[in-house]
Amino acid sequence: MRLTDWMNSKIKKFGWKDIACIELASISFGLMLASILPSLISVSPWWYLLIWIVLALKPLSKVID
Repeated sequence: MRLTDWMNSKIKKFGWKDIACIELASISFGLMLASILPSLISVSPWWYLLIWIVLALKPLSKVID
């Protein structure tokens, strides 16, 4: 069994509370990195928007189809 197949089988068992905890952990990790590396915050907001759009394309394409 490939790693991605194994991970997909485990993720399908997650409830909405589990997904919410993963999202909050990711956000807190990002905030921790921003506090450790203040140079991350000094980047223009347009870069963050560009990164968000690029990362959101694949999930949004699944929603549209």
